[in-house]
Amino acid sequence: KFLIESSLTDLSKSEILQLYTQLNVANVYRDIPIYIPLQVDWRGRIYVKSFFGNYQGSDLSLALINLSDDNSHPLTESGKNNLYIYACNLYNHQNMSKASYEDRIKWTSDNMEKIISLDPDFLIKAENKYTFTSVALVLKELGTYPNYSVKIPVFLDATCSGIQHLSTLIKDLDSANKVNLRAQSQLDKVEDIYSEFIGPVNKAIQNKGINEAEYSHFKNINLSRKHLKLPIMTKVYNVSVVGMADQLENSFEKIKINNKYYFLAPGLTSQIKLTRLDVFTIAEIINKEIFKYLPYLKSVYDFFQQMAKLCMKVNIPLIWITPNGLKITQFYNKSIQNKVSISFKNKSITVVLREMTEKMDRKKQVQSIIPNIIHS
Repeated sequence: KFLIESSLTDLSKSEILQLYTQLNVANVYRDIPIYIPLQVDWRGRIYVKSFFGNYQGSDLSLALINLSDDNSHPLTESGKNNLYIYACNLYNHQNMSKASYEDRIKWTSDNMEKIISLDPDFLIKAENKYTFTSVALVLKELGTYPNYSVKIPVFLDATCSGIQHLSTLIKDLDSANKVNLRAQSQLDKVEDIYSEFIGPVNKAIQNKGINEAEYSHFKNINLSRKHLKLPIMTKVYNVSVVGMADQLENSFEKIKINNKYYFLAPGLTSQIKLTRLDVFTIAEIINKEIFKYLPYLKSVYDFFQQMAKLCMKVNIPLIWITPNGLKITQFYNKSIQNKVSISFKNKSITVVLREMTEKMDRKKQVQSIIPNIIHS
């Protein structure tokens, strides 16, 4: 109750409504085992379909989920370590989620008294305060009952998994080191590829401001990890520069001046006002810097896209076989759109019917090869 009341002033009316709806739904089902419906998209990705109460939703949504009694087990030693690491990740004091496993386990142990006492002044400072509190409640129970069965989902670390997949596919040691694929001990500090981009990207943006008068306001731009993470992470899923620009816009504060929208980017001393064109230009710079920092990525992109173009010349599909023997065939057909308008009770609805042709969609063949390889 304390955590919820302390956050209400920062939420919009719709967010407050959503918060209380989640709590009410959870209260209705608190003593009833439930199933969470899932759906698999055509690339094999699994998504939760339920909006309220799921493990892919908001901080509060995840905090309210517990596994059923049939799926809970007493902690092993490695399970205890993972629970401690997870607790530290959720609190993320001074970016501790990037510290070594040993340091994260130690952080949780050192703060155990504050955790199990549910100290409100301590809990409110957690980066993910609801989920961290759910872990704190479990640790409190474990302190009293050592054989207590843990029922909360505990998430394990990954580092930019798309790049992890590509690094493994081509056995590139340099990139593998940057995404934590080398053998590591409990003492090793975790590599953070997103943070490594901060310096080179900001330098490239600032240099454009120094060298080109029309972009002089760029020389004080100072982007952070939160602005760069999504563009870097989705590059291996073939995000376009336009897509990167959209991601950046969503990470910036938006303002309206004389019926025109601008975006406020962090600067060295103050915020920098940007137009949509400015944001697109920054996206172009980030895109180039990704290829500079990960040259193997450019090689992989060029190889697969050239293979797609080669197959198109002879009008054959792209075919590959995954390590476990699954045969994948990529052949996108062009479609013809037919729009049908339906009127009912003075309302008109337009339905788009797609009719598939036998012609190859050459643009999609090239655009989709990288994400399809990664997901397969």
